[in-house]
Amino acid sequence: MIFEDAKRYGLLVSEDRVIYMGVIFEMNDGVLEIFTSERDFYQPMPDRYMEVFLNEGFLAGMRRYTRDKYERQLDRINRMMSEETSGRNNQKRIEYLTTSRERVLSKIGRPLQKLQL
Repeated sequence: MIFEDAKRYGLLVSEDRVIYMGVIFEMNDGVLEIFTSERDFYQPMPDRYMEVFLNEGFLAGMRRYTRDKYERQLDRINRMMSEETSGRNNQKRIEYLTTSRERVLSKIGRPLQKLQL
C-alpha cells in the first residue's frame, strides 16, 4: 500500500522505484525499502520513521519525516546564526543565514499542503 501511494504522489523512476520529496521508495523482491537524501547520499530511512510509514501509512510517514527534517534544519541554522552574531558578526553570513531560515520556514507548511491532495 505504501509503495502504491508513493507511485500516486511521486515520480516513477522505474517500475520498482519512486522518488518523492527527496525520499526513494524501492521494491526489492517484494520488500519495500525507503531511503532518505537528507545527507550527501541516500541512506536507509531511520527506524523511527519506518515505523510510522508501516503503522500509519504513506501520508503520515511523509508528514512526520518532512516536519522533523525541516525542524532539524532550522535548529542548525539558528545555532549557526547565534554563533555568528556572538562571534565574528559577519553581516553577509548573517544575511545568508536569515535567508536560509526564511526558506526553511516557508517549506515547513508546504509538505503538509502537498500531502493533503
